[in-house]
Amino acid sequence: MTADMYVIIFGLVSFGWICRRDLLRWFWRKK
Repeated sequence: MTADMYVIIFGLVSFGWICRRDLLRWFWRKK
């Protein structure tokens, strides 16, 4: 694996965590 692939994977994982956290916050607020 190249460094670029690591950067892309890390970015996707961090982006997914942020989206999941925001979705959970919105879900709890709606509930």
